[in-house]
Amino acid sequence: MLGEKHVIEHSSAYRTNNTKRDLMPHRVAFIVGFTAAFFLGTPAAFSDGSFRLAALLRRPVVFMAGLYLGGNRYQLRFVPLADFSDTRGDRDAAVRDALQRYASVLEQQCRETPRNWFNFFDFWAGADGDSDATAGA
Repeated sequence: MLGEKHVIEHSSAYRTNNTKRDLMPHRVAFIVGFTAAFFLGTPAAFSDGSFRLAALLRRPVVFMAGLYLGGNRYQLRFVPLADFSDTRGDRDAAVRDALQRYASVLEQQCRETPRNWFNFFDFWAGADGDSDATAGA
């Protein structure tokens, strides 16, 4: 998990030399919240920390997947999800929209290549708002 020190290092690198960084959504320890998004036909709780960090830093977010095609073949896919470079309005709404786009792209990939996916996080636990998993959703 990335703590505050690592996030500060990421943000410093962005500001000083405009480098590109990767950040997995569930790895932002101190700003992780959860937002509900529709996924596979039902509301599911997704970590929104990396989206909030991108919005704060005014950076784009890109979905990346490496799909196994059999044998020694792989296909990389990149899908732009959000560009927070001009977030003048409601930042929370922009984060919710980006996260829903992420869930939609992830769902599309899961349906297209179902044997490429596994999951260790229970998206649906508390997605109905009954647990702390979706606090702020």
